Amino acid sequence: MIPSTAPPFAMTRWVAQTRQNYVSMTPYNVTDTAIHGFQGTHQPAIWMGESGQAIVAPGAGTVCSVFEERGMKFSKDSEVITPSYYKADLDAIEGGKILAEQSATSRVGHLRFTFSGTKQPYVLMEASRPSIIGSADVNNLTYPLGSIAVDPAAREITGSNAERQDFIIGPNPAPGWRGYFCARFDKPFAGFGTTQNGTMRAGERDRNGTELGGYVQFAEETGEVDVRIGVSFISVEQARRNLEKEIPDGTSLEKTARTTRTAWANKLDLIEVDGATSDELAVFYTAVFHSLQYPYESSEDGKYYSGYDNAVHEGESYDGYSIWDTFRAEWAWQILLAPERIPGMVQSMLQDYKEDEGWMAAYVEEYFWIVPSETNIMVGTHADSLVAEAVLKNITGFDLETAWAAVHEDATVPPQNDNTTVYADREEHVGYEVRAGLSSVYEQKGWVADDVHSESASRTLDYAYDDFAVAVLASLLNKTSDAAFFLNRSMMAPFTIYNNVTDFMEARNASGAWAGEDEGWTEGDKWAYSFDVVHAMDELIEARGGREQFVRSLDAHFDGGHNDHSNEPSHHIPYLYSMARAASKSQSRVREIATANYNNTPIGLSGNEDCGQMSAWYIFSALGFYPVNPVSGDYIVGTPFFDSVTIRLPGAPAPLRITSRGAPKKPYIKSLTVNGEKLSDPVITHEQIAHGGDIVFEMSGEPQPWASETLHEDLSGGLLHMQQPEAGASGSLRLLRRISAHCRDNPKSSALPVPRATVRGAWQLEPLISVRLLGFMLLEAPTDAGREGLAAEIVRCSNDRELQELGNAYYDHLLRCFFRSKNTDTLPESLYEEPVIDLIVQNVEIRALSATTPTDYLTAKRNALVRDGYRCMLSQKLDLEILQQNLFLDDGSEAVTTRCAHIIFCPYEGLDGSKRTAYATSAYAIFGRYGDIVYSQELDSQMVHRLENVLTLAPDLYDSFDQLNIWLEKTPNSPDHCYTVKAPKAYDFLVRSIKTSERRVQFTTPDPERLPLPDPRYLKVHAACAKAAHLSGAADCIRTLFGNMEDATVLASDGTSHDLLHYALLRR
Repeated sequence: MIPSTAPPFAMTRWVAQTRQNYVSMTPYNVTDTAIHGFQGTHQPAIWMGESGQAIVAPGAGTVCSVFEERGMKFSKDSEVITPSYYKADLDAIEGGKILAEQSATSRVGHLRFTFSGTKQPYVLMEASRPSIIGSADVNNLTYPLGSIAVDPAAREITGSNAERQDFIIGPNPAPGWRGYFCARFDKPFAGFGTTQNGTMRAGERDRNGTELGGYVQFAEETGEVDVRIGVSFISVEQARRNLEKEIPDGTSLEKTARTTRTAWANKLDLIEVDGATSDELAVFYTAVFHSLQYPYESSEDGKYYSGYDNAVHEGESYDGYSIWDTFRAEWAWQILLAPERIPGMVQSMLQDYKEDEGWMAAYVEEYFWIVPSETNIMVGTHADSLVAEAVLKNITGFDLETAWAAVHEDATVPPQNDNTTVYADREEHVGYEVRAGLSSVYEQKGWVADDVHSESASRTLDYAYDDFAVAVLASLLNKTSDAAFFLNRSMMAPFTIYNNVTDFMEARNASGAWAGEDEGWTEGDKWAYSFDVVHAMDELIEARGGREQFVRSLDAHFDGGHNDHSNEPSHHIPYLYSMARAASKSQSRVREIATANYNNTPIGLSGNEDCGQMSAWYIFSALGFYPVNPVSGDYIVGTPFFDSVTIRLPGAPAPLRITSRGAPKKPYIKSLTVNGEKLSDPVITHEQIAHGGDIVFEMSGEPQPWASETLHEDLSGGLLHMQQPEAGASGSLRLLRRISAHCRDNPKSSALPVPRATVRGAWQLEPLISVRLLGFMLLEAPTDAGREGLAAEIVRCSNDRELQELGNAYYDHLLRCFFRSKNTDTLPESLYEEPVIDLIVQNVEIRALSATTPTDYLTAKRNALVRDGYRCMLSQKLDLEILQQNLFLDDGSEAVTTRCAHIIFCPYEGLDGSKRTAYATSAYAIFGRYGDIVYSQELDSQMVHRLENVLTLAPDLYDSFDQLNIWLEKTPNSPDHCYTVKAPKAYDFLVRSIKTSERRVQFTTPDPERLPLPDPRYLKVHAACAKAAHLSGAADCIRTLFGNMEDATVLASDGTSHDLLHYALLRR
């Protein structure tokens, strides 16, 4: 990032010009020895081009307008570089010295040139120049038109240019684009003229054309010249207004510098660091300085030019987002330290969305850069993440429905020619790239085809993350069905390109064939991207062999030299040790990366700053945590660098104090306390820090067991450390027998270290799911008797087949009585013949089963509404129908159409005859053994609608409850019927509508006898099944099968549709 002068988020940054800038070249380089002028630049980073710049060059004697001829040697020792002030001593070409000083506001540059021992002083304003476009090819030139005008009476030079070096790679022509300037001097002119292609035209007041400039001369005795240069994207008149508003006539350079210095101090002084060396302080505060520069302001007096419709609009606007980089951590940091900026930044994106007419309107949401319009450089639609994270973290000030429309179109509308256009990096003259491959393969199979589109493997993983962000936003806006759809797609897609033979992600062709490990990547390779499933990290860990194997894979990544911190896909990787419960390794790796890639020298960053993302990584890492999944609201703990850091977060009632005594020399964490609560998990939530508070790290010089169970033996409270089960069911059998024996002997034990599970191969049932399900059913059993009984059944299994059959029995007879879907009548044929579990069922009383499914739902809902006060029992939202009928006082609560949710549903729905009886027999036996529920006497037939088995819920919570995505756990040491609403981490956003403290709810009833509350036994079994379903992966299996049955029309030729076909043939 160039050492520019400007306040935070300034529209124009002023910098000494030591070279011509273009894609891959910035206007200042520390190795250069000559200054050719001072440039007001809009080039946000080295890999983007310039647009609408303004360049001022002092001189003495003969006017030199050509870049190569006007350079002046300068003394490096004389340079003073700060965010608010720059100074350098220049050697005038024809003798003498020029002291150049510079400051700036957002839209105005302020320069002062002091001439000593020189010939006639002059100042040149360059309006247009030869421009290198599109790439680093220095021969790829264009000649933008410019205009120049000199007004001696007003002491002004005004002008414009149409330079936009990236126009060739963007879908927007933006024909009206211009950068305008108005330069006003404090001294009268002794002479003036224009220049074109090196030719001077003395006395000429104005000219249009290419390679254009204008100059003014001053009397030889003039010692000092002050010039202020207003810049605009709208007009010369607006540039003049910007000048007069931000730096009025008579303002000294010192005052301008103080104003800009104060603007920086207002942010930098919010942070106090203790326990850092001078070099470490320089690195840290430089990082904060870098993090508050982009995106930059592009509106002026409440107006802005839009390149999308080539018009000027009312509103606040920003450009230069670099979203592919900054969504990872920079945005989260700005939400904390500059929350006042976020509404305008989001609104700016939504304005771009609305201004680009037609089908392409959604696609501005993909942008990597807007300078001044989309440039199609990177992959994915990570603006979805920015919007979702802002809403998740309670940022307001923009229209939520417009936000939803934009991200929804990102995720559902393919680009033009989606089956044919490659969309290669910087491909010229193509339409909006957005999610290239969305309709060609991704929607149908879950991956982007490498033989159709470039960077296909990276696209697949980025699209999956963006789908997760869309799901989060949908949930926050109570769009339940959309949330479920995008969540499912986000969880399935990454594993379609996971090659479990090589243990790497790998691009695939449209046919499904592997394309090769080195194909399809964006600024990374198979090593980095095989860790890039930040929204489903538990599933990735399991897919790659479990925690211990995952840690070994991380070791191979780092020890093999594969971690490239200069590219963003590697930024989160050191924190994955913590997510695999090997936190001490995260702590050592983070310190190693910080030391190797950040230092207090001119080349103190490894690679491109990328508009603040490199610095955001350092800032969060120095604080001790990092947002691995930005839209989760979680920060993963690494290691703090300093003794203490205090941040006065804007708008927070108290400062955020991070204390880690001894951290500079002690990188390892012994314990962590947040706001008085000691944490065992290496996770800090946004809610825990957004309002201030206290984070206390206890540090050590040696690796500690905290959050590092994977690395340390005998930490499980008496049970030996569990190794990851060997491949195949035999390993699972041994593991389950070991657990079951322990549970049978110690029925009250819990929290045993059993590995998590997932659906490894997308779209097909994982064979080990049924076996793993048993382990988690065992650990989560609602009663001691249920745990002992299941443990005994596991021990009695003599081979893999019996173990899997037992798992399938619990899967089909128990879990499916909770998991509701669009189709609930699909049951495996293998369970129709006779019970498959070894239980005594001969004496189970089977009541006469009704011929049809009970239909008394309305009565159940009516009674439940009366009992529950006409409100959702969890969110307290009022029932809309009751409110509309004026049967309830409108107290301002949000109203919804509530639904009646059954805790346990009919286990034999859709069956008849002998199949029905046989299936019910097994189901009743399992409910009795596992949950201590006599189903035939409590819930059979119409009794399923009894009040003890129903809850009044809002629609989004109804769907989540019926799909086992949320459950209720009895709150310890609390009154009866007091519960905490729980959800898996990946689904935590589903319960954000519950605003009570710690998401606790207290059930009450006006008449306990006639209107009884939900039976705690039913809720305990529901909770046990929900947790086991998610921990084992069974929930994903059910959801995928149901979803595929709704959507599939063609069976796969490779036989992977076997389970789908088997279920589909049984539908009635």
